[in-house]
Amino acid sequence: MAMLNVTPAHAIIQEIKTIQSSLAAGRNEEMLQFCLNRAMYLSELSKKAKDYGLKVEVSTSYDLARTLWSHDERPAAIRILQGLTMREDILTQTIQVTAAEILADLVSNVSLIVLRTLTPLHRVRK
Repeated sequence: MAMLNVTPAHAIIQEIKTIQSSLAAGRNEEMLQFCLNRAMYLSELSKKAKDYGLKVEVSTSYDLARTLWSHDERPAAIRILQGLTMREDILTQTIQVTAAEILADLVSNVSLIVLRTLTPLHRVRK
């Protein structure tokens, strides 16, 4: 019988990826409390990952920002996304999130805010 050789670092990476998948599903189903709980757990797991030399801060922060956005915490989400775009270590992360993904989310989120702000003005002018 063959034994699996799973290191703690590998186990943490797999757990993070699993939680990220469940977060995506939770956001699609609008399971807000579940997503907030998972995002907070990811933040804790990110600290543990760092102990094993893993760089997952960008990925876990990105998930936190997306979760905050779904909870209507838009200013906090935008601040996180802006901070992520300025990180110099984005290309050296263990779990990759590209600057393009982050910028696309940021632009999309800001555009939605602007659109919602302008819509009432447009209605008043009619």
